[in-house]
Amino acid sequence: MRKKWFGIAAATAVSAAAMITGISAYLTDKENKANTFTVGNVDIDLNEENWEQLPRSEDTNDDGVIDENDIPDEAAHMYPTQKVVKDPSVLNQGTNPAWIYLQVTVPKAEVITADSDGKRQNDGKAALTQLYEYEADETEWTLLKENTDAVNANVYLYGVKSPVEVGAQTVPLFQEITLVNVIEGQLDPEKIQMIDIKAFAIQSDNTGTNLEAWNKYVNQADDQIKEAILVKE
Repeated sequence: MRKKWFGIAAATAVSAAAMITGISAYLTDKENKANTFTVGNVDIDLNEENWEQLPRSEDTNDDGVIDENDIPDEAAHMYPTQKVVKDPSVLNQGTNPAWIYLQVTVPKAEVITADSDGKRQNDGKAALTQLYEYEADETEWTLLKENTDAVNANVYLYGVKSPVEVGAQTVPLFQEITLVNVIEGQLDPEKIQMIDIKAFAIQSDNTGTNLEAWNKYVNQADDQIKEAILVKE
């Protein structure tokens, strides 16, 4: 059987900003892999060390340069059940301990899938399915919020269980992703099915628990940041 190929994009944090407004505001940061804007002393860096080392031979983002911002060859041509290394972690490179968060957006589509024995699931009918699976590290990360109501993607917000000290880096949220066992011919092989990852941070001093601190982050965020936050309730 001829294998169908699908693409997956690198972790990004589209439209970034950092802010501190008013005398009672908290130091915050949001990481963008292209541009990082920081105010105060909260500064983070979103990394995917093993993902970024994968070979690349195509200019997948059409910027005229083949570099770490392009999709690795292995991920640009995925087939069902294939695993690809993907390991988002965050470095606290500021001067304050911080609560750090990762928002993971995973695409989904109406597709027919099969189990490990090749048997079609859901009586062979298409069902709204998350296209990639991963195993989150639960030793240092916890799932705080999720939004699975949209038809095009599921969104998950993870927070570290303990504040990240200055100069420390989180463990990767996960180590690899797996494309679900989609029956061929249902997805456009030329379309990039993108997993989007955004990193956020707020000072841990005087902000409460990781969830309380996140709510403070959302409350003081400007419109640009709020637009990027897909899990608010």
